[in-house]
Amino acid sequence: MPSVRPIEPFATPRPSSNNLILLLADGAKGTPTGERGGKGHPPALQVGGCPFNQSRSIRSILPFAIFIKETIKVARLVLTILMCGLMASTFADQTAQDPEAWYRDGYGPLWEEDPSGRVQQMIGYYADAVKAHWADGEIALVQAQDLVAEPIKGWLAEGWLSSKLKDLQVDRINPSTISFKASWIDRYQDDPDELSCGWYLADLVDGKWKFTAYADLDCAAHGFHLTESG
Repeated sequence: MPSVRPIEPFATPRPSSNNLILLLADGAKGTPTGERGGKGHPPALQVGGCPFNQSRSIRSILPFAIFIKETIKVARLVLTILMCGLMASTFADQTAQDPEAWYRDGYGPLWEEDPSGRVQQMIGYYADAVKAHWADGEIALVQAQDLVAEPIKGWLAEGWLSSKLKDLQVDRINPSTISFKASWIDRYQDDPDELSCGWYLADLVDGKWKFTAYADLDCAAHGFHLTESG
């Protein structure tokens, strides 16, 4: 079936293929149209039979180019901030004191050597607010001052002298969180020694370990005994 030639919308004769090639080749070079002239305005070009203004085209894409450039700058800035934060966190994890040494050599001796005069040093090992797990199941957010200083006043009134760290179990939960189980030998002025035990959670806060949670422990239930024989 022969193809049906569509009706031409204009009466202008269709150029032959050879003439069309010559027309496009000549139009690509550009010919002045004289539409714009004068100082600072080059004449428009006739490209492919259509007027083409170079300065107008550049101005039309310039805002988009500026937008892309600024977007890339912002993306680079955000990436830099994220990388710096990651590097700082990694550096803090690597430079933080060994948690076991922090507890055993730093915190422990404060309770054995003149504890009543080192209360503020003890508090310095805690976050400002600590999640306390009480024996009755209650969980409360307690200020470090109330968690440490207030009980010490009561123990001193009962004749408590000091406490010596006996056992310490360390469990690294993740690079910035550590849990401790500790047993202490409590010494009293007129009464025999007693064993007390506690669980502590410590987190890295500004590159330093801080106790953030505490709970009393049943010593025997966790394998801690006053004497080696149990």
